[in-house]
Amino acid sequence: MKRQKGQKKTAYLLVLCFIASLLTGCGEKAESAETVKKANQPYAAVVSMEDTPIVDYIVPQLTPNILINRYGYLAGGEKVAAVKSSRNSEDFRLVDAETDVVVYRGKFEKVTCDEETGIYKGNADFSPYVTGGSYYLETDYIGRSHTFTIEDNLYDKLFEELYQSLVTDCKEMKISTLESVTLLMAYEWYPKLFADTDKDEVPDVLAVLKQWISGKLAEKASEEEVLFAAFLAKYSYLYQKYDKAYATDCLRQATAIYDKSQKNIHKDAQSFLALTELYRATGTYAYRKQILDYKDYLDNGSSFFEEQEYLFGAMTYVVTRQKVDVDLCESLMSKVMGRGEEISEIYMDMISATDAKNNGCDDILKKASQLSCANYVLNNYKYNRIMEELADYLMGKNVKSVCFYPDEGIRTGYICLLAQLAAVHRDT
Repeated sequence: MKRQKGQKKTAYLLVLCFIASLLTGCGEKAESAETVKKANQPYAAVVSMEDTPIVDYIVPQLTPNILINRYGYLAGGEKVAAVKSSRNSEDFRLVDAETDVVVYRGKFEKVTCDEETGIYKGNADFSPYVTGGSYYLETDYIGRSHTFTIEDNLYDKLFEELYQSLVTDCKEMKISTLESVTLLMAYEWYPKLFADTDKDEVPDVLAVLKQWISGKLAEKASEEEVLFAAFLAKYSYLYQKYDKAYATDCLRQATAIYDKSQKNIHKDAQSFLALTELYRATGTYAYRKQILDYKDYLDNGSSFFEEQEYLFGAMTYVVTRQKVDVDLCESLMSKVMGRGEEISEIYMDMISATDAKNNGCDDILKKASQLSCANYVLNNYKYNRIMEELADYLMGKNVKSVCFYPDEGIRTGYICLLAQLAAVHRDT
């Protein structure tokens, strides 16, 4: 009996082992085979009835943490990049982009840490390096910048490119009247920037604008455009030494257009600019008297400078050789210079590479126009340097490393900015 019980127990254990082997050995092999089968089917895990998988994600925008002027730097000028990182680093390297050879090493300056974000901010100043070429900046942990150039006559080149685009638009009648006025102002202030390529003793810019005038006079709309009257008066004043008869005809046209626009008397920025240009060109007492009608408005603050026509008109009145109201002239001069000082106090916050506080490109370019006027009156290093930093910001030294120039922002601002920088560095 004991033997039978032992045999039954043994048989029972064998059955249990057999069942266990089914659950572990063969079962595992079967599952592995199924897994392999699924692995060989790329859409096996997709339970949707769609024919193709749906991929729904956004590729993150990657920007460098070393921010530079993407158009480059003037060889003999100051060359400063901005750096931001979650990790502190002490050294940076300037690398030749053609050979990947390190050509300059430096230490970060003005390093601070934002307590809220934990982001380190600093400057990489490589001004001592003056050899022209193509380069990038790099550092441990932070990475590298976009490639940029170091070259002589950088601002000359940039202004020439802008000027040629304006000439093209002028020939195609695409340039705005305010842009034409601004181009004339740049010519008046910085005549050395404008060539006479055909050697006819008339600067090319005046010849091109003469063609534009013919096209504008053919448009009936120009007869109502008081800003066009301002342009014609300014052109007449500047062109008289080349062709007095044509200049006189332009002035006659300007007077007729202005008088027609004033049938319903009103005061605005364009009318003020026209008055100042007509008064400078003619010395007519009636224009001088009408300018004084703006005196109370102009004396109350400097907000009128937000409209470029008021700003340009103020400059014309300040520099005219005609008899002026001394109090108004001094008031306008004071406001222009005061505006320059205001900008010099706030510009660092406006164009901070990591947390700029401004209202976009147009806002910055308006400030550039205002500062260019102040700098024309009182040329000093501080204003020149601020203009360079405004250009750096607009051309890539900003939090997103975006180059706004030349597609974004008012072109009149770029004319003022680049004409001044080109003229200043040409004379030094």
